[in-house]
Amino acid sequence: SAIFGWFESANPVEEDFLRRLLDELEEQMRAVEAANAALTEAFDERWEQQLEKRRAAAAEKARVAAIKQAAADVGALRSAATARLRRTVSRRALTEVRGGLVELNPWEWSDDRMTFRVDARDGDFTQWLVRDEDGGRRTVR
Repeated sequence: SAIFGWFESANPVEEDFLRRLLDELEEQMRAVEAANAALTEAFDERWEQQLEKRRAAAAEKARVAAIKQAAADVGALRSAATARLRRTVSRRALTEVRGGLVELNPWEWSDDRMTFRVDARDGDFTQWLVRDEDGGRRTVR
């Protein structure tokens, strides 16, 4: 048969030669495994560095967003408080102060600060700006 013909015509190979080939192949495979392990380890280290950078960037972004949100909340609270004060003032609220009435005058804003007029002469809660009958101003303590 053809197979036996090939076998009979083939050059014989010594067992020593085959062992050397297999040993060399095994040595090369170990070198490939070591290189693969080193490459994998280097990749893992680089990957961890990238993940750490991303985590730090995300944490910084969250911190900045929290600061912006807090600033927006403070701004909204200030705006709401200012709006509430202006609504109250626009109703010309009257408050009793030690026997006298203090009128919050909505038409006398100065640098976003309210000018108060004391209607009663005995209003001594603090210093108040008072308008006389002739339109002049004076301070009452």
